Amino acid sequence: MRLLVFFLNLHGKRSAVDCFLIIGLHETVIEGKTSVTNWHPVTASHCQILKDLAMPKKSGSLTNSFVLGGARSGKSSYAEQLVESQPGDCLYVATATVWDTEMEDRIEEHRSRRGGRWTTYEEPLELVRCLRNIARPDATILVDCLTLWVTNLMMEGRNPDVEGAQLVASLSELNCPVVLVSNEVGLGIVPMDKMSRDFRDYAGRLHQRLAAVVPSVTFMVSGLPMQVKPAIAQSI
Repeated sequence: MRLLVFFLNLHGKRSAVDCFLIIGLHETVIEGKTSVTNWHPVTASHCQILKDLAMPKKSGSLTNSFVLGGARSGKSSYAEQLVESQPGDCLYVATATVWDTEMEDRIEEHRSRRGGRWTTYEEPLELVRCLRNIARPDATILVDCLTLWVTNLMMEGRNPDVEGAQLVASLSELNCPVVLVSNEVGLGIVPMDKMSRDFRDYAGRLHQRLAAVVPSVTFMVSGLPMQVKPAIAQSI
């Protein structure tokens, strides 16, 4: 018997980024076949190993990337680490507006997490214009987040479909990589009121348009990144 560590990959690639970790299995070989005989609980240290492996590593080349997930899924933290893994300046475009003390606390939490490399630009509405003004070859831009941007547009009576299409088109014109963060809002029940349904639909259509054009799409679950794009060929 010996301890095995299995990476069960849904896409066919053995990588900590897009796998579930199953630890603590014993194997017994009977007539040339391997069978699992015992389970052992996954410890906190095992989970931390997977999380550390899943975090972005230093890289010299980052492409436009889309990071989305539910509330408190770890998407902002992961996106920040993606940007920080690149050389040069880290530019943060904040779309949030301070509505109340709770939002103020959330903004402060994000601000305190970022270090001295970051330059922050606050732009709740004119996102495309902001990106064109600040993009430069020695920088990487983080936009956080698109669902707040959609909310701001709706509150101003503007059309998120039109402005979302302009955002998608502008990405190919920028001379530096952009990491865009958004909330996945389409996995729950159908909202009761029309405005909430419109918001869900606007966000969903924007997500589809972005996912179609950016090279990298990551879906965050419980602080762990699942690579959705580029798709990894299934192997058997």
